[in-house]
Formats: sequence, C-alpha cells, structure tokens
Amino acid sequence: MGANTHPGPGAHADGCQRFPVSVVRAWSALKRVQRLSTQVLESRYPAHAGSGNGIVERELHGQVLIFDERGTWMLPNGTGTVFRNRCRWRLEEKLLTLEHLRHGEGNPVLLAVFEPLEGNVLRPKAPHWCDPDTYDVEMVFEHTAVTLYWNVAGPAKEYRMRTVYSASADSALPSDTRDSLA
Repeated sequence: MGANTHPGPGAHADGCQRFPVSVVRAWSALKRVQRLSTQVLESRYPAHAGSGNGIVERELHGQVLIFDERGTWMLPNGTGTVFRNRCRWRLEEKLLTLEHLRHGEGNPVLLAVFEPLEGNVLRPKAPHWCDPDTYDVEMVFEHTAVTLYWNVAGPAKEYRMRTVYSASADSALPSDTRDSLA
C-alpha cells in the first residue's frame, strides 16, 4: 500500500478500493461530529449577516453519513430563528461528496465533490452552481473538527461563511485569519 493511500472504510479484502489518506482522515473527523457553529464572516447585504449554533445527529450507513442539523440562527439585531438542515456525505470513487437533502433523500442536490488539495485541506472539483448563484467551498479538517469555508456569489448574494463541525460540546468558533479561499 502506498504512503498516500489507505484501504478506507468498506475496502475490499484485497485492498482494491483505496482512498487518499486525507479523505480517510476527513471522513473520520466527520463521523465524530456532534455540534456545529456557523458565522457569516462578511457580506455585501445585511440580511445575510448572523451566526448560528446547533447540534448534529448522525446516521452512518457504510460509506454514507447523514447529518441532521438543528439549531438557532441569530441576526445582528438579536432576533433568533430555528434552523434545520439535512445533508449527506459519501465516500465514493476515492472522493468525498456532500449533498443537501432539503428536497428529500431521493432528490439530493450535489454541493461538492471534494478531492485532496494539500495536507488537511480538501477542495471541490468545481463550484456548485444554483442559478444564478455560485457556491464555492473549502474543507479544512482536524482530528475533532471539520471547517467549511463558503464563498457565495450572485446578483443578490455575496458573502463568506464559515461552518465548524466539532466533536466537542464547545461550539466556539476559531479565529479566522483568511481573506479568501485562495
């Protein structure tokens, strides 16, 4: 087995199905997630500002991991609203995919097909296009946390958002020193 591959979850006994080490490590971190914290880092439109905290319930089915997210989104003026989201992570063809399931499990929307970039960073092969908006994301993972940095751009949207999925009850967001996804 090469230094950059791992048999990965669900590998055949003969080791045919291999995953890059960074994909396996990201998958391991995702399987530990219990909480999420999200924050709009900057926005051209005040309506897109705010932050949220919540819990994540997980369902693991082989190489499929479902996240049921729920929490409270707070606007800068202190107004809060409950949010819910359901997404599906998959290990497939040596890559990690993310879909949202807002339209049901039989009608998923593919958001990203992540591939290794360097170290603990995964990037999608291409941004997600939801006419007329573009959603670009970068994943940075650690042993007990996965952070998604989103850049969203379109005629009525332009914001950067960070979502931290963590294994601990501590929902504090790490400090952000990034100016872009570059």
